[in-house]
Amino acid sequence: MKKIFAGIACFTLALNLNAGSVHAQQSWNSFVGGIFQELGSEATRQILRSMFSTSAEARRAEQSQRSISCVVIDPTGTPLNVRSAPNGSRIVTTLSNGRRVTPYRVTYDEQNRHWILVGDSVDSLGWVFGPYVSCSFD
Repeated sequence: MKKIFAGIACFTLALNLNAGSVHAQQSWNSFVGGIFQELGSEATRQILRSMFSTSAEARRAEQSQRSISCVVIDPTGTPLNVRSAPNGSRIVTTLSNGRRVTPYRVTYDEQNRHWILVGDSVDSLGWVFGPYVSCSFD
């Protein structure tokens, strides 16, 4: 089941998922569609279950046309490390709990844990440990 994206490129998207815009909905659908295409349906469902508080919300997120908001929820009590690569050693920045982020891509590391390429409304920031991002419907 472990698949790693080849040729991962960090890119900048100007997008605010809280705006509820058509562009935000298309980007969320693109994000989910990309996971399905790269990792398959079961892996996508597992990732969405980790990003949403309930399985029912995760199922709704698969085909959502609603605005989705994602935030950092690092349970360690320290800011979340944002890395240059999934599980990479170089930390590019940190994010505080409650910080809104936009998910762009998902991949797995060598230990079969998922990582999410996140950004904000201005920049792509880097890779964070997937279970430390929580999403909900606005």
